[in-house]
Amino acid sequence: GPSQETTFTAPLDAFKVLQDGTGDTYYILSNRASQAVTVLDANSLEQLLVIPLGTGIADGAVTPDGRYLLLSAGALVVIDLKSLEIVDTVSVGVSARKIIVNRASTFAYVIGGIRSQRQIHAIDLETFEVVAETPETDGLSDMVLVEGESLMVGAAESRMILFSPGNLTKIVDYEPAPDFTEPVVDIIPGGTRVLVRGTGRQSNNSS
Repeated sequence: GPSQETTFTAPLDAFKVLQDGTGDTYYILSNRASQAVTVLDANSLEQLLVIPLGTGIADGAVTPDGRYLLLSAGALVVIDLKSLEIVDTVSVGVSARKIIVNRASTFAYVIGGIRSQRQIHAIDLETFEVVAETPETDGLSDMVLVEGESLMVGAAESRMILFSPGNLTKIVDYEPAPDFTEPVVDIIPGGTRVLVRGTGRQSNNSS
């Protein structure tokens, strides 16, 4: 059966582990600015590099083509995975949060802004420019691409919103019952339904 091969002492406030497309490297993300990204050899778990940033990380993603590591660290920080150097920093307002990337690795979507004025920003991964933004939405906290990436579902406090991924225009929104605080969206296998769950202190319901 499974057995423990080796261990590695994680950096303080580590919260997420990402892997590159080859499976050779791990990237441990931390809320600590001085240890924002710890790079490990996936086979030996030897520490290869620590990348400090000006602030801790809220979220991160590796693009499906294996080209970039994208980090929510105040702004969207773009790290080239060959050189492990920062190649661009893209402003998305205040406090970049959740990141998702489309399968073609052409666009990244980042939630940014203060709680009452959060937006989804679409960033072109060739030019590193913001090419579309949603309207400001109170309590917007999560998003997923569904229906073959033809729709984006945004989850906000007390409402769900469908957007067009191309230009981030709003298609429809509705208010589910019960209300949610800091909702998280999970795709149910099959790609046509999502599960929404509140993670805030005032609500932990699912719908």
